Amino acid sequence: MVHSAGAVLYRQEAGARRYILVQEYNGDIGFPKGHIEPGETEKQAALREIWEEAGVHATLVGSKRFQVEYTLHNGSRKRVAYFIACCTEPVRQTGEVRRVFCLPYGQALARLSHPAHKAILEEAHRCLNAQGDAEPQSGGGKRPSPGGRR
Repeated sequence: MVHSAGAVLYRQEAGARRYILVQEYNGDIGFPKGHIEPGETEKQAALREIWEEAGVHATLVGSKRFQVEYTLHNGSRKRVAYFIACCTEPVRQTGEVRRVFCLPYGQALARLSHPAHKAILEEAHRCLNAQGDAEPQSGGGKRPSPGGRR
């Protein structure tokens, strides 16, 4: 089993919530995510992957955790834990992904490549609406450094 972590990442722009998606080099569009490094928690990995793929420091919001599991092309299984995270900085293009998008909800939902990610975005969006953009969680993990490993 391969274990990864990532986040439904958003930021507020001119009073509107915009979701940050990444396009992988294989063309898939999804949330920032990646492998959990030895000694790292899921939450720490999610924050590091946000930094590496979207170029922003983020804060986890609330306690919601989503999980997807699927089979990779080589036949091994992959489990990905997703959290909700927010950032205040503008995203920047990194070499980790082909492209970074910052989109309103409807456009983000339409761009996602996989139905499981669409369901996660729908639920995260409902949670954020119900909580009025929840306050960031304290103790969300150490902040990744720009030189962090992948």
